[in-house]
Amino acid sequence: IHWACQIGHLAYCGVLARKLTQETHLSAREKEILGRVARGHTNGEIADQLHISRNTVETYIRRCFDKLEVTDRVSAALRGMALGMVD
Repeated sequence: IHWACQIGHLAYCGVLARKLTQETHLSAREKEILGRVARGHTNGEIADQLHISRNTVETYIRRCFDKLEVTDRVSAALRGMALGMVD
């Protein structure tokens, strides 16, 4: 039974990944910021590096969360990597 559950879960993950890949479009700036999030940069560091405000960084990150259907930075980074949006 455990094995069957694992196979079902992997199939579901494949369907979910295909759905997100087809429907998820991040802008170049969103991908850039998501990449920095994935590398562990704070909002303040990202803002300083890109010469934008922290509020702007937070807005981009919120948009990424919404588009990637996640609620936290780690999940966003992992999903972005899984979908090939983050190097």
